[in-house]
Amino acid sequence: MSQPDSPDEPIPFPISLFRLGGRIRPIQYFIAIGIAFAALIAAFGFSASVMSPTGGGGGAFLAIPMFLLFVWVIAAAIVQRLRDAGRPVAWALAFILGPLLLLFPGLEMIEYAGIPMALIFVAILLAPGFIKPKHVNEPAAPK
Repeated sequence: MSQPDSPDEPIPFPISLFRLGGRIRPIQYFIAIGIAFAALIAAFGFSASVMSPTGGGGGAFLAIPMFLLFVWVIAAAIVQRLRDAGRPVAWALAFILGPLLLLFPGLEMIEYAGIPMALIFVAILLAPGFIKPKHVNEPAAPK
């Protein structure tokens, strides 16, 4: 019997959402992004439900784990997708930090630029799913 990390035995897709190793195809990436968005919406819903109507009090004890789930699934999916496309895994920092750094100012400026910020947020997260894989016979880029 082989180990789960061996190349001849792939990890089932839902389990692969929680590991940084391996590869996922574009369709699996988009499914992972959908799951991550569900976790983000749940995080916002939980944080809103535990607050009093006047805006104070209450703790976001369920929102924090849901937000962490969102970040973890996004990070794992981006790393796996970049690896599958043959791109440097270091690019994941831009695809992860970009939307996270955009999220909080976007919430602050929701009255003025909510829709453009939301569209940019979604576009950055969806971008790795559209990256075409490098081909082995592709010539190296000139330096």
